[in-house]
Amino acid sequence: EEIDTYDEDRYSDEEPETTSVSKLSKPAEDVEYDIMLTPPAMQQFSVSIGVMLLSNRIDILDQKAVRIARFAFLAYIISTQIFLIYVRIRAKKINDRTPITINNPLASLVQGSAVGGGNAIVKSLADQVLSTQTTILEYDLKEVKKMNGSLLFPMVFLYFLHFKMKQVQPLIMQTATGFLNLVYSPLFQVYVLGRNLERPFKPPTNPMLGGGMEGMQNDEDVEEGDDAQSDSSAAIGETEEEDVEAGEEVDVSSDGEGDDGESEYDSDED
Repeated sequence: EEIDTYDEDRYSDEEPETTSVSKLSKPAEDVEYDIMLTPPAMQQFSVSIGVMLLSNRIDILDQKAVRIARFAFLAYIISTQIFLIYVRIRAKKINDRTPITINNPLASLVQGSAVGGGNAIVKSLADQVLSTQTTILEYDLKEVKKMNGSLLFPMVFLYFLHFKMKQVQPLIMQTATGFLNLVYSPLFQVYVLGRNLERPFKPPTNPMLGGGMEGMQNDEDVEEGDDAQSDSSAAIGETEEEDVEAGEEVDVSSDGEGDDGESEYDSDED
């Protein structure tokens, strides 16, 4: 009789068919975003002071100075339009379809006013109604359109000040601050500086006002925490007092039963 034996040479070269763990898709890691750059307060102040000093040193009503101010303002407008066209082309080329949620500022007010567990339905409805779903591509294109529309009012206002009231200083001021705001704009930081900013863009806050608001909010949180702690300690004290009173009632009842037992025992002995 032939006995089947395990041939090591035959099966040594064959590898078992197993699913490789490394070939499986890895979970998406958390994306680290860059901090948005904001123009320092001293830089904005220095720009304003520089424009005022320049206006005092030169004759801004001179035809040559007026012509230079007009060309500088036109250069600012043209540069902004070229930048916005570049952002449109670049955003459509990247075609980032990552979904994002844009919350309406009214949602925070509704959620803040709805306090308690019974208003959970109101909070969920506010999130659904006051929040919109979009993509990074659509959001950036909307920001381009919004930035382009924000140039219309300054142009009309400066046209009235410059050509009707013969003012040149607002034209120089708008040109200087316009270039500064363009460099620190979120779209410029994303598509020119290559920074990864979180969408939707958070509006820059004033360090002085922002710190004060944060301090007030922290104080309110501390006060709410103290109130909650005092309420919890009071509730614990009341429960302890109730437990003590219940224990005393049990002791009194047990003493009464002991006295009844002793009296019955004495009567039996008699």
